[in-house]
Amino acid sequence: MRIATSTIDAIGVNGMNTQQNQLVTLLTEISSNRTVNVPGDNGVAAAQSVGVQTAVQMSTQYASNLSSATTSLGLEDTTLGSISSTMRNIQTVITNASNGSLTDQDRASYAAELQSDRSQLLALANTTDATGNYIFGGFQTTNPPFVNNANGIGATYVGDQGQINSQVSAQLQLATNDPGSNIFMTATPGASLPIPSAANNNTGSGTIGVVSTTQAGAPGNADSYTVSFQVTNGNTTYTVQDTTPSGTPPTLQPPTSPQTYTAGSAIALGSGQTITINGAPADGDSFNVAPPTAAQSNIFTTLDNLIATLQTPQQSASGQTNITNQLATYSTQVANTATTVLTVNASVGARETQVNTLTTQGTSTNLSYSTQLSNLVGLTTDQLAGVYSQMSTLQTQLSATQKAYTAVQGLSLFSTITV
Repeated sequence: MRIATSTIDAIGVNGMNTQQNQLVTLLTEISSNRTVNVPGDNGVAAAQSVGVQTAVQMSTQYASNLSSATTSLGLEDTTLGSISSTMRNIQTVITNASNGSLTDQDRASYAAELQSDRSQLLALANTTDATGNYIFGGFQTTNPPFVNNANGIGATYVGDQGQINSQVSAQLQLATNDPGSNIFMTATPGASLPIPSAANNNTGSGTIGVVSTTQAGAPGNADSYTVSFQVTNGNTTYTVQDTTPSGTPPTLQPPTSPQTYTAGSAIALGSGQTITINGAPADGDSFNVAPPTAAQSNIFTTLDNLIATLQTPQQSASGQTNITNQLATYSTQVANTATTVLTVNASVGARETQVNTLTTQGTSTNLSYSTQLSNLVGLTTDQLAGVYSQMSTLQTQLSATQKAYTAVQGLSLFSTITV
């Protein structure tokens, strides 16, 4: 039977192409370490692997978000720690400046120290991250969130109330920042102390101390109280009045009748609040206790007023009494800010714990996904050995096919004719 040359060529070329394609498939499996590289290799495994790979991509994105959250929260945590340290130093200075034996020069020295702390606090409030973004500006990250007021008293917050949320798992978005207004200009509800103050027209030597409360967060703590003094024939008494009663009466009512004043003894207000007044109040003197206002919660305003008080020369006993009362007011305002900083720092720490837990879980999940992919489309050690064996056999077969094809191409009828 005659076989056309073109037929012989086609058979040879097709055979070599088939073997070369098989070799390419085996080489692809080796280089990718996968048995399934196209759906045609194993349709079921390929479909299942797509779902796993999608989950891997999501998990990888969560891991990236967690890493960014770790960086952001870590910087905020460190910064809040520095702020707390500065606040402790401020409180120490106030305590030292309350000594009644200090001279004007001594108080001016403490004022200079507070001015340095105030500058440090403003710098911390305007902290930036590695990319230059301000961490306490809410969504407003490109400009300093705190700007000193033109009149020299206080600073204004020019950021917003935004919190940047990051998707750190399928079910959880986590705030990676806190607006500075919630730190430097807010008194924490239920944890802040009421503010004590003396009336501006007091003439006696009475001085008020810090408010003590046994029922933090009680409704009555939202009320304001006035302690008024009466002096008759050398006998000093006082009355307590709830000047802004709230809708819910205090659980512990202040005394309703005049009480005998004893210097240094606790004076009961509502809801378990007490204050201590020392010295000799004059007839008509009064002292107030009220929840912190927005202005009293601005730490920069508080510090500027405190510095101004310490810088003002005092030449009389009444002047020293005035300083002592003002320091009691400012000391409480500073303590409230310190409490707020600790509260926010605790929140940041809780979020950091969540991030660490999710990061550990994500690592375990990714390992599980890798195992699933390996089981579906990966090459085992035994399979890899089999692939190498198949490749060796195919290479031998391809070499033989190529030699046979070359030999057939060299055949000719004329080469068998002898002359």
